[in-house]
Amino acid sequence: MMVHSTWFSLLIRNNKMNEYVKLVEETLNEKRRSKKDYNVYNNSYSDAVQEVIEYIERNGYDVNNDEFNEAVFNNISTGSKRPKEGQTTRVTLPLWKMVGGNLKPQRKAAHFQVYGMDDKRGRYELTLYIS
Repeated sequence: MMVHSTWFSLLIRNNKMNEYVKLVEETLNEKRRSKKDYNVYNNSYSDAVQEVIEYIERNGYDVNNDEFNEAVFNNISTGSKRPKEGQTTRVTLPLWKMVGGNLKPQRKAAHFQVYGMDDKRGRYELTLYIS
């Protein structure tokens, strides 16, 4: 009986340690995420669009202005539809930066496309770049 209880307590400690290690790895991965990283596979079209907005913000562009919000509304909310399975939706968003306290339009734009994957989970594949 002593061996069984010792083995069981070690198993419990090991599981708790594995949970702790996973938590630490997830935290480090979040901190290591560079400004060029983004999630390619998303569970919904909204998640993919949110990933685009976070990517734009991480790269130093202003996303909290009326012009950007209007572009998002016109190009994503009313302009493009959620892609069906096997289809792709392409969107180009103009970018702005705060320079010396003034909002300045940039020559670059964020280009992204979302592909409706043919898997049973209904996921979406995101391709994103700024040029």
